[in-house]
Amino acid sequence: SGSLIACTSTHTTTEPVEPETPKVEQPVTVEPEVKPEVEPKPEVKPKPETKPEKKPEPKKPVKVQKTPDGMLILGSEEWVYVPAIDQTFKARVDTGATTSSISATEIVPFERDGKDWVQFKIDINGKTSKEFKVPVERWAKVKQSSSDEVDKRAVVVAYIQVGDYKEKTEFTL
Repeated sequence: SGSLIACTSTHTTTEPVEPETPKVEQPVTVEPEVKPEVEPKPEVKPKPETKPEKKPEPKKPVKVQKTPDGMLILGSEEWVYVPAIDQTFKARVDTGATTSSISATEIVPFERDGKDWVQFKIDINGKTSKEFKVPVERWAKVKQSSSDEVDKRAVVVAYIQVGDYKEKTEFTL
C-alpha cells in the first residue's frame, strides 16, 4: 500500500538571514618586482701623484747699488742677463780682464759673405743651449795661466744687462 509520508517541522522564529552572495574571484595582476637599474660605477684608480714640471724661471737682474755720481758698485760676482738667449748667469767680475768670456762648446768657425763667423753652444746650468751663429768681431790670442800655449779665440759681441745698466760687450769664446 502506498503511503505519503510528510515531514513537518516546528516553526521557530529566527531573524531573517540574507542569503550569502557568492564571492566572485577577481583576477589578480601580479607585477614583477622591478629594481631600478643602476649602472655599475667605473672603477676609479687613483692616479699616481705627479708634480708639475718646474721650469726654471730666468732670474732678472737685481737692482745694483750706485755711487752718488751714478757709477755701478759691483761685487766679485753679479747676476748678468743676456737678452739674446734670455738667460741670467752668475758672472765673476774681473776688473783686470780686457774682455769678458763665455764658456762656449762645439765652436765651429766658418765664412759667410767673405767674413768670419762662428757657431757655438753654451752650457747653461748643465744643459746645452741652442746653436748660435754670430759674426766674429776679431780674433784674440789667449794664453792660459796653466801652460805656455797660446790659443786663437773668436771674439763676438753681445748685449748684457747688470741691474738697469745695458751694454754691448765683447766676449771671448
